[in-house]
Amino acid sequence: MSDEVVGERSNDGLLDGVSTALQRAGRKFELSELRFLGAGFSVSVVRAGPDLVVRVPGTEDAAARGRRMAEVLGALPELPARVPEVVEVLPAQESLEHGALVHVWLPGEPVSAGLVRSHGSALAGETAQFLAALHAVDSPKLEAVLRRTPAEVGLRRSVEEAELWPPDPVVELVAGRLAGPEVAAFGRWRAEYRDWIAEVGRPVALHGDFWHGNLVAREGRLAAVVDWEDARLGDRAADLCGLWCLGAEFGAAVLSRYAELTGIDSGALGWGVAVNRVRRELRGVEWSVRHDDADELEASIVKVRAALG
Repeated sequence: MSDEVVGERSNDGLLDGVSTALQRAGRKFELSELRFLGAGFSVSVVRAGPDLVVRVPGTEDAAARGRRMAEVLGALPELPARVPEVVEVLPAQESLEHGALVHVWLPGEPVSAGLVRSHGSALAGETAQFLAALHAVDSPKLEAVLRRTPAEVGLRRSVEEAELWPPDPVVELVAGRLAGPEVAAFGRWRAEYRDWIAEVGRPVALHGDFWHGNLVAREGRLAAVVDWEDARLGDRAADLCGLWCLGAEFGAAVLSRYAELTGIDSGALGWGVAVNRVRRELRGVEWSVRHDDADELEASIVKVRAALG
């Protein structure tokens, strides 16, 4: 078993903590049945046997987001692709300092550039269909959950404050790291961002981190959408902008089909997406500063430059 460090402990320690917590909850798992899948900024993910996934937060903020995600998933109606079914929310305990979220394993593979090359048309259509259905959800129960947003990156305590993100210090930090034509491009973005804020329409239910790493495919078809920690109310363009990570052609195909399904003007929507592509990468800058992570800050600045394009 690998001794790779995850946060402050090795994979061995993480799996042992998960095993102990699951057994206390009445679910019997040996270490041989647990497998470390990976870690994000503040959450580690473990496969528990053939059927379950355990999301282990590394901070209390992440734990609060996980509990809220369980509420979001419980309030979602049926959508064109599956979403995680929460089985249990494990409380904080000695073996897992911040508890954990247990949900059903959704088989498949993350959507990738290779899948887009071979199944791009079908995936673009199904992705657009999923987003159109999500953004059309009219549920007082879901809206009530989404309005209780934790004060986290890009998420404030009201829809209005969420749409005003990012704060000036983040913007100024990035402006000071750019040079040459990038300075003018960022200046144009700032002006367009102010115009976009002034024209934001009625907020809709957002996934909040809609990019290919959270899209699960099976046999070339969109099968599931995972990781709903950043779900919120906001402008629909925010859910489309992450798809450009798979290339401009795929992003444009999803946008075009989405516009057809919703009747929204594709030009206006495309403008909002362009603004949000930069805004999305600024979230990484903000996270890096908050966590004093110099390497992640450099990577985030590179992503901002790419989004300015």
